[in-house]
Amino acid sequence: MNWKEHSSGGIGEACRATNAPGSAVEGERRTQARRRNVSTPTQQISEVMTEELTQRLQSFLGRVTISPPLAVGFSGIDGAGKTTQLRYLDEWLKACGLTTFPTKVVFHGMSAIYRLAEKMTGDPFAYHPIVPATLREFVIACDYAVHYFDVVEAELRAGKTILWDRSGFCYRVYAHAFGADLTWIRQVYELVPPLDIVFLLDAPADVAYSRLLRRREKPARADEHRSFLSKVRETYLVEAHREKHVVIVDASATPDETQVQIRRLLMSKLSEMLKGRKCECQGDL
Repeated sequence: MNWKEHSSGGIGEACRATNAPGSAVEGERRTQARRRNVSTPTQQISEVMTEELTQRLQSFLGRVTISPPLAVGFSGIDGAGKTTQLRYLDEWLKACGLTTFPTKVVFHGMSAIYRLAEKMTGDPFAYHPIVPATLREFVIACDYAVHYFDVVEAELRAGKTILWDRSGFCYRVYAHAFGADLTWIRQVYELVPPLDIVFLLDAPADVAYSRLLRRREKPARADEHRSFLSKVRETYLVEAHREKHVVIVDASATPDETQVQIRRLLMSKLSEMLKGRKCECQGDL
């Protein structure tokens, strides 16, 4: 990853002006939130998020251009909070001046597996063990690679920060937990460049399962039992220590507290990348 300096002000100054207390944009956001009787993700974490962290990122973006842009992934067992935390981070990064592209793999090949499972069992998610794990997980790997080359790659070239809900690391861990032969599966995943950082949202199986039960709009699936979630979590923790780009986050905390961890870890990652680059930059992150 290369870095380029640009003049002071720019994104950082614009971000501060646009989102400063009392600004027109901030006022409109609060008005709209009150009308909906809900809080935006940024407002929800305001009590636990320090202003210093936001100012540091804004100042950094005012001095340095990240090229190519960051690619950030989210992993964790079902119910760990991947989608929620991605949404929170997305709003924060946009408020600080970054152009983001939240994404998630669209299953094309896997949709046929769902239909097959439904035909055989009446439940589209009862695919294991009826459909062999190695076959099924290979199809998922292909869907992942196609999504990168058809969708994500162009967004990276356009300078957007990628926020990937369920990274390749996530799917590989699930394939391992299902007992799939990873020989060919791993080769397909290796077609896709590794992400800069993957947040592993680590939550105990009981915590994640209780969240799934409260998710009325998306009932718990056949493969979301406590015992399996526990097995996947164990696999995650083992594999995470073998992947230098994976960072473990305590997701058993409240969503607000978890988001604070993610933002601080992201800042630390940016700091590491800044120190490793060849050109000089005024000041530190």
